[in-house]
Amino acid sequence: MKTCLLWGWVLLLTVSPAALQDFIQQNEAAANARDVAAMVRFFAPTATLTLAQPDGDAVTLTVPQYQKLLARVMPQYRSYRNRMVLTNWHLEGDRARLQGTTYEAIDSPRLNAAANWEAEVEQRGDRLVFTRVRSYLSQAFARP
Repeated sequence: MKTCLLWGWVLLLTVSPAALQDFIQQNEAAANARDVAAMVRFFAPTATLTLAQPDGDAVTLTVPQYQKLLARVMPQYRSYRNRMVLTNWHLEGDRARLQGTTYEAIDSPRLNAAANWEAEVEQRGDRLVFTRVRSYLSQAFARP
């Protein structure tokens, strides 16, 4: 996500609560992987990610741009961990809107962070497809 690199997503879908819960669990596992952008790319090759910047001006990147940024920034860290937590969802007609928080733990003495996220997802056949991805800085904090 890098000075304070954060991302997230709001989702819109046409699925049952059980299918929605399964989707969340699958994506939580994916979010714990090293490269979260790979998960986003799988669902929406044309998705964009809005990254919060320390000066308050957000920057919007395509997934390929985001991956280049990760490739440039991540080698300086020994490990990178991420946990996606669903905080709210509700149905809107034949869709559902999801919101949550992504917690980032970067193996660095300088930075941990959290970001609120939104995404929109729709069901196309047997696949759930991201149609919009947004995130915004919730907090960033230095480790002692």
